[in-house]
This record gives sequence, C-alpha cells and structure tokens, in this order.
Amino acid sequence: MNQYYYADESGNSVGPVSSDELMRLHKDGVIRSTTLITEANQETWIPLYKFGFTSGPSADTSALKECPLCGESIGSGIFGSNSLISPSVAALIKEYCPEQSVRRCEKCASGILGNAKERFTAERNGLVRVIQTELQAIPILSLQAPLHWDYRVCGLVTGQSVIGTGPLSEFSSAITDLFGSQSNAYRRKIKEGENHCSTMLRNEAFEIGGNAVLAADVDYAELGGAKGMLMVCMTGTAVLLGNAEILGENTVQSLTRLGECKARLDYISSLVVES
Repeated sequence: MNQYYYADESGNSVGPVSSDELMRLHKDGVIRSTTLITEANQETWIPLYKFGFTSGPSADTSALKECPLCGESIGSGIFGSNSLISPSVAALIKEYCPEQSVRRCEKCASGILGNAKERFTAERNGLVRVIQTELQAIPILSLQAPLHWDYRVCGLVTGQSVIGTGPLSEFSSAITDLFGSQSNAYRRKIKEGENHCSTMLRNEAFEIGGNAVLAADVDYAELGGAKGMLMVCMTGTAVLLGNAEILGENTVQSLTRLGECKARLDYISSLVVES
C-alpha cells in the first residue's frame, strides 16, 4: 500500500500515512483538500484533491476564506490573489523567526519573510567563511600511503591555475637571469598558482567526503606564443582518514568544525528561499 506525507499548518512534514488515513484526517477536519501531500520517496508536493481522494477545494467546507492572522481574504479576485504561505516559506520562517506564527497568508508574511531571508543569508555567508578557513586543515601529502594511516579512497581531485606573468615579470626575469640570480617575480607567480591549486584540491576532497589528499603531484608549463601565461596543475587522491587523531588535536578540531559547518550549511540550503 502506498504511503504518503502531508504538510501540517506549521509547514512540517507528517507521516507516513496510508490513503485511508488521509481520507479519515480529511473527514475529521485535520487536513483540507488543499493540504499539500507527497508520496513516499517523492519530492513533489501537490494538493490532496489532485490525488483523487477528495473533491476539489470548492467543495472543501474546511477551506479557509480569510487569513487567521490578519483577516485578509484568501482566494483569487479581480484585483489579485492571496493564499496561505507554502510549506517551504513556513519552514524558513519557523527556522529564523520562531517567535512568529507560520499560519498566515502571503500578504502578512512578506515582512517576516524578508527578515528570515536576511538571517538566512547572514548565516550562510558566515558558514561559508568558516568553511573556507577550516579547509586549510585538510592535509595535502605527496606520499601515497603514510605510515599508520587508516583510510579509504574517495576519488581523484584536481586543480588548475593559469596566471599571466605580465611584462614586468618578464623584464624582471630578464634582468635577474643576466646576473645569474633567481627571479622573485616568477617565484611569486608560481606560489600563487600552487596556493590556488591546493585550495581547489581541498575543496574537491571535502565535497566528495574526504579529509586528506594523498599522492599529490604538481606540474608547471608556460602558455602562449610569447609565453606570457603560467599554468600550474595539481592532482591528488582524496581519502577519508579514519584515525584523524594521528594529525594532532588542532587539526582534529578544525576538521570537526568543518564537518559541523558543512552539515548546517546543507540543512539551511535545503530551506527553499522563494523570491
């Protein structure tokens, strides 16, 4: 027998319930013909009546005619339409403005929704900044199998960087070559490319569930007819280290914060911010 979930007045998902239970809930007035329903293992939410379990909303005596909070009319008219907020909007308001009622219409929710979006954006940006900082804790090693490491392979990660050396670097390089010394201008450009590639490797490793990169390899090349572009390429194998304590307490703490921030970011990103 198919199982279903329905959205309650707070925007929460309730279930699973059978079709018979849905009809009983509708008969008892717990849910309406316009209540959003989804089938188990599905992502699409549609009104109950479209499943064929009940008549359309015009025949639903329990359908609201006005907003329970502000009293504005619910429905469509010559001068526009108004309806109760969707479950996704209700979930966003509940998360960031828990003191506010989510049983409200679109008109009286506009100000609260704007506030919730601002808080959502501020938290998301803060989490991204923390993740970018803590990503530096992910080690990148050229070794293929470090001693005492207990890990599983996550996959290949790569990073590429193309940087223009510019006429100043070319001139500086020519002068230093003339006197047999090293070119600091080129060294800085190469270091920039290496740092960029390392960041890309850490990002990719983190995205596929890794907390370290092994067997790292880096290559360099000059591009263009006048060789005014410098390319740095880096590859490695992302792994998930089971005994992360081998990296030291500070690294473990950073990796823990990284995981917590990623989990929170994934959760709040699942809250649909409607325009």
